[in-house]
Amino acid sequence: MFIVYLIVDFLQLPIDDMKTLLNTHTPAPYPLWQRIILKVSANFSAGLILLLLVGFTSQVLAAPGFSSNSVIIASTPGTGGSGNVNGTYYTNVAGTPKFTTVPNLGTFDRNPGTSNGTLTLGAESNTTESGNENVTSVRVFYRVYSTAPGTVVPAFSVNSPSILLQQANGTNKTRQWTSVSPVNLLGATTGPGTYRLDFFFQLTYSDNRNTGVLINDTNGSNNSFYSSTFTVKAADPALWKGFNTTWSDTRNWSTGKEPDSNTDVTIPKTGIINFPSITRISRVRTLTILGNNANDKATVSIDEGGELQVFGDFKDPNGGLLQNAGVFTLAGVNQTFDGGRFFEVHIQGGGVKTLTSILTIFGSNGILEFLSGTGIGPDGNPIINSAGGVISTNIDNVNSYGVNLNGNAKIYGEDENSYVLGILNANRTVNSFNDFGRMGVELTIPISGTSIVATRLTGIINSGVGLKGASIKRSFSFIGNTPDNINYTLAFHYLDNELNMNNPANLEIYTLPNTATTFTKLGKSSSSVSAKTVTLSQITSPLQATFTLAEAAPLPVTLVSFTATATAQGTALLRWVTAVESNNRGFGIERQLGTDEAWQSVGFVAAGATTGSAYEHTDKSLAAAPASSKAYYRLRQEDLDGKVSYSPVAVISRSAALAATELTLSPVPLTSGNLSVGLAEAGQAGILVAVTNTQGQRVLNFTSQASTDAALSLPVTNLAAGVYIVTVQVPGQAVRHARFVKL
Repeated sequence: MFIVYLIVDFLQLPIDDMKTLLNTHTPAPYPLWQRIILKVSANFSAGLILLLLVGFTSQVLAAPGFSSNSVIIASTPGTGGSGNVNGTYYTNVAGTPKFTTVPNLGTFDRNPGTSNGTLTLGAESNTTESGNENVTSVRVFYRVYSTAPGTVVPAFSVNSPSILLQQANGTNKTRQWTSVSPVNLLGATTGPGTYRLDFFFQLTYSDNRNTGVLINDTNGSNNSFYSSTFTVKAADPALWKGFNTTWSDTRNWSTGKEPDSNTDVTIPKTGIINFPSITRISRVRTLTILGNNANDKATVSIDEGGELQVFGDFKDPNGGLLQNAGVFTLAGVNQTFDGGRFFEVHIQGGGVKTLTSILTIFGSNGILEFLSGTGIGPDGNPIINSAGGVISTNIDNVNSYGVNLNGNAKIYGEDENSYVLGILNANRTVNSFNDFGRMGVELTIPISGTSIVATRLTGIINSGVGLKGASIKRSFSFIGNTPDNINYTLAFHYLDNELNMNNPANLEIYTLPNTATTFTKLGKSSSSVSAKTVTLSQITSPLQATFTLAEAAPLPVTLVSFTATATAQGTALLRWVTAVESNNRGFGIERQLGTDEAWQSVGFVAAGATTGSAYEHTDKSLAAAPASSKAYYRLRQEDLDGKVSYSPVAVISRSAALAATELTLSPVPLTSGNLSVGLAEAGQAGILVAVTNTQGQRVLNFTSQASTDAALSLPVTNLAAGVYIVTVQVPGQAVRHARFVKL
């Protein structure tokens, strides 16, 4: 047993203590001295433990605040020393060693030896008071996140993870606070990679005039925190040896032990006679099933009583996982998985599960179920209050991507945090009423025995629909041998996170028949904001169409129809008919060239007869308007008393302008390298270009410089796999959009 003490004193740059979580700022009235104490203790029989203390000591105590703060980081890497720390992580920069100069705390194995590794964060704080101040609590707020490209850094907020320090001892004016239960930072990681740790201290105090006053120690600025990094390595991979078919038999594994939730597993094809059978709960991190094609592959079978829980990625391009019984569970946080044929799949653990192909749920009792608040975490402990997670599919081709509910398979547990984002299909033989496997739409139809395929698309907005010119982020389409003159009823379900700023109280059903180019309003018979449904009965519009919801505000007048037609001269001819008009001053005509632009007034028509009138107006200004692929129109009906209401939106295609506004993307899809964006104005300076993901997060943006290039080049190599939208704004023109897929 040996102990080494290293103590270094130095003058720290002034720290502004008075900063709150809301980023309000008052400079601290005194400078701070900072001390680092490094204590390394080791026992070679049990592994090395590092205690890292970073302290900040004041010179003058003139106001309530911190006199010193320390963090305590302890590692228990286990046998093999993958997380051993040797004390070389401090550097002396200009004579000022501090925690932020520690480049990396070390490399840690989440599953060393026979027990999980730990990297724990604890803390100690000493506070001072003056006058009538009373420090009531001290916390350490922290966050752990991956440094991989494209990772969204979690924001500090009142709901951020924190450690509440307990008062240990001290006088009335000097108090010591310590953490009772340090947190394991490895529990916040999702797999191999480099992670960053940020933290800061916060105290709360009260005096005669105020309560709940906050003071922060954030390392000197509002946007800076005490930070370091650490690395997580993958557990030693386990290869299947095929001694027999029993998954739990340790003789079958190259590691000599049964895999758990931290073990990457590979099932080879070559030289294996016996492939594994799972007959009880079995866990892996990433599972790879090898093979050459669908007829020459390794296999893993889930049999009676078995459940396979995958916490990492699932790589099975040849369909080697055979579910004869039992359950297949995606139990990790963010995962990528190949599809396949299953009859019972559970989704838990939260995060996004990215589907690379088609997941088919089959059988009369087939189940795809999202489980919230249940499950086992990567550390083997229960997941508390977790969401099931989101299955995200590519949306380019319903024949190559998506989730299919075949037979009578059903989906359960979808809510605001757990659902299929992208394509969800259900193939059903309709007998009067069908809910298509609980996929969010019910169809009541006066015929039986008709095969209908229903496709739900979630996360995509339809433009030119409703009062706001944009639908909710969900639509349904139907394909089947149904006549066009039937009367049917649709009950349409939605989630709050799909509203896209549409008022749920005013949602109505819109349709786009397969033979049409624009959406028209069908209306609604009833709706429920609490149940998140809109229902319409006695529909005679063709069923083979796309249906969505959008906000519709009724006009004070009875509007029978409103249409817009493009003319050969590049103008737009608008016609509308009213049945009854009351207190009507007239109609303003408003135009929009892109869904991101403001509505522009292009004319006004005075009211006609109170018993109803037919109106006509030509928008001649459209011929000189900036190029755009479409033009959207709405009526602004004005009452004599000044009240205003809007009509549904009508849209025309400006085909003559399409060539000038077209965006061409190549290569699509792409795996690496730059994305080429071709447009007529590519060499012009000042073009605004942005790339957003399907969650609406901007991941890339820049402004072009003048050049002779015929295309813009976007550096998208570091983007994660998925679907992205390119938005281009040429000065003085409408916004243009195009979509691409990164593999």
